[in-house]
Amino acid sequence: MVIFRHPSASARMDRYNWFISNGPEARSVTSRLQKSKVLEALSDDELARLYRRSMRISRPDPLLPFAASNG
Repeated sequence: MVIFRHPSASARMDRYNWFISNGPEARSVTSRLQKSKVLEALSDDELARLYRRSMRISRPDPLLPFAASNG
């Protein structure tokens, strides 16, 4: 998962997208990618594409109205 942190330090503006690796570690459910190797693998164009298709980490609005979620 690639996380794009918003410069205002507001978590509500952070975004994420998935980076799919084709390396041998992609076949193991317990392996992790090193941050440095992911950064080396991504070009500026690929990083821009990931951002364009990214999603917000948190919802901008609550799922339920306050009265309904407060009991």
